[in-house]
Amino acid sequence: GTANLIRAMNKKKIKKILYLSSHAVCGPGCEKKSVKESDQPNPVSFYGMTKKLAEDIVMNSGINYTILRPVSVYGPYDMEILKYIGLLNRGISPIIGFGEKYINLIFITDLVKLIITLIRANKFSNQIYFVNDGNCYSYKELLNEITNILGINSLKIYIPEAMALFYGLLNDVFLRRQKRLIWRDKVREMARKYWLCSNEKLRDDFNFIPKYMLKQGMKETIDWYRTHGFLK
Repeated sequence: GTANLIRAMNKKKIKKILYLSSHAVCGPGCEKKSVKESDQPNPVSFYGMTKKLAEDIVMNSGINYTILRPVSVYGPYDMEILKYIGLLNRGISPIIGFGEKYINLIFITDLVKLIITLIRANKFSNQIYFVNDGNCYSYKELLNEITNILGINSLKIYIPEAMALFYGLLNDVFLRRQKRLIWRDKVREMARKYWLCSNEKLRDDFNFIPKYMLKQGMKETIDWYRTHGFLK
């Protein structure tokens, strides 16, 4: 897909591209320390590997580029996180692996506004940027925030990675993507403890200041699900 896009751009002599990649390209860290754009990519999932290949195509295309690597994106219209929130709404909190885990997040509105800002800035200087809201969230903090907004208590169920991988395999084989709660690729990512990156470079170059932190962003997300009948 990316290679075809680049070929089409070259035919039309288009010389700028804003490519939306993913934090999955870099992979998780080994400790509670934010990775930077200069760190060596180490994807742990097929999704991350394909995004890395796409980045390589863009960077070797001769076209001026800006590559964004957003972390986990959430917000209205997101049907993937809805599956998990739906479980929490029924009082179940499945957690893959053991021990505390940490992640970064970005609300969809902040990401869209950033994309518009970059296009208007018209600055394509062959740079890569991580995108997050500037905060480190523990899974415990994330779960507590969601259940507080839902107004419920939930039972935490810790699932060994091997068991989750087997369940993901069954889902991969027997269910279509839209119906899968979890799949093997997602298990490989969720079992890791540290999905943290730095947005310092983005702040310095474009004065990126996200508006939405977890509490406000998740409330707007859940309110949207309720308004549109996805949650009771």
